[in-house]
Amino acid sequence: METPNSNHWSDLPFDILRSLFERLSFVDFHRAKIVCTNWYLCSKQTLHKTRKSPWLMLFPEDGCVLYNPDEDRNVVDLRGLLWVDEKKKEEYTVVWFFDTGANYIAFCKNREDHYRTIPTRFNVRRELRGISDMVLGGDILYVYTIRRYIRVLDLSGQEGYNDVVSNTDLLSPLYPASPPSSDDETTYDGAFSRHNIAVTTSGEVLLVESIVYDDSSDSKIPTIGLRLYKKVPNPDPDEFIYRPNVSVEVDSLGHEALLLDLGITVPADRTLGIEPNSIYFTRHDRLRNCKLKPSCRARDICVFNLKTKNVTRFPSLSYLKAKDALWFLPS
Repeated sequence: METPNSNHWSDLPFDILRSLFERLSFVDFHRAKIVCTNWYLCSKQTLHKTRKSPWLMLFPEDGCVLYNPDEDRNVVDLRGLLWVDEKKKEEYTVVWFFDTGANYIAFCKNREDHYRTIPTRFNVRRELRGISDMVLGGDILYVYTIRRYIRVLDLSGQEGYNDVVSNTDLLSPLYPASPPSSDDETTYDGAFSRHNIAVTTSGEVLLVESIVYDDSSDSKIPTIGLRLYKKVPNPDPDEFIYRPNVSVEVDSLGHEALLLDLGITVPADRTLGIEPNSIYFTRHDRLRNCKLKPSCRARDICVFNLKTKNVTRFPSLSYLKAKDALWFLPS
């Protein structure tokens, strides 16, 4: 017997809806759950596919587009939405700065109606002045200063912040093998590079050197290389005298993958599409002062394997002409 609403998709029984949801891909699952309130409630009771490979958030001329490389879905029809559930108890912090010459870093926590500032130039000791890059891990903010020191800031307090610096940190700046020729750039023979920091799951800070080689070929795709460095733990005191920069190159991330856009590593899992010992990156447009051929400044979306040095690209996305892009892990 038909009811007045029996032909409405929103009135399908939950057991039928769950059966459908369980068969959907990650993309279609999240599309389906926003059809109506009943479908959303049913999605919360459904165990969907647990594939969570890194996704791309792309920014073409007309907005934001999401892309799942694992399923290679049509990105044109998929739009992104960001929201924050204020009813949840989890704490979160937002941190920002405007450019490398900014006089302060600003931060704000949930349920706050104001932001607070952290000076980067004034009333700050010489080694810790300025900002070249930063990564927020939980309540700890790691700042890579223009003099190549790591400034560590604890934002967990109710008010203000706390500088956490040890004497060892101050004695040892974190440089790559060849010290930068300017504040945040290094010029090699036929190549140009830039430096950023990343924080591992254990809290260790890595220096990431992104290198673009001008191979003088006719190809519009530049040759890219990535190198990682870390500080030597408990170095010999003599090292500080004869070699102030006590850092070594890292040739493996172990069972982790690095999302360079976020500056963090995550546990790798091939069953989820997260390749171990790989670096997911899109931000090579930050080589904005590149004096090589124009291709150096082009948007490049890649996965770099530290072991094989192979680069995986996504040429199918080139037609979007994205102004910006970001790797992230969907929740």
